[in-house]
Amino acid sequence: TYINRLQKLAKTLATVDVLQSLAVVAETNHYSRPSFNDDHVIKIQDGRHAVVEKVMGVQEYIPNSISFDQKTSIQLITGPNMSGKSTYMRQLALTVIMAQMGSFVAADHVDLPLFDAIFTRIGAADDLISGQSTF
Repeated sequence: TYINRLQKLAKTLATVDVLQSLAVVAETNHYSRPSFNDDHVIKIQDGRHAVVEKVMGVQEYIPNSISFDQKTSIQLITGPNMSGKSTYMRQLALTVIMAQMGSFVAADHVDLPLFDAIFTRIGAADDLISGQSTF
């Protein structure tokens, strides 16, 4: 039947559309190809939150570097209200997700282990763009 062929074609076109969109965004925004390691080391040099950077504009956005070596199992993030703590945490999660789905990422250099889960509790009512925090 034609319906099966049309469904297969639609699925193929959707896949091509997603891959092409990721490629255009990566090229336009100077994303880099992540690398992966077996050492449980996280290194992100001049990472950016892809969505916040786009809305704020490149001129205003300050990139963050993140580093966890083999001896680091926890990182305490402190700072005054509206200093970027939530953006920093979300940036790490977004970078991991984008890298593991095969996308280039918003950073100068990224080296990550493979993750099987991401657990977080960040206020869902935060509005990072307009500077509104849940807390």
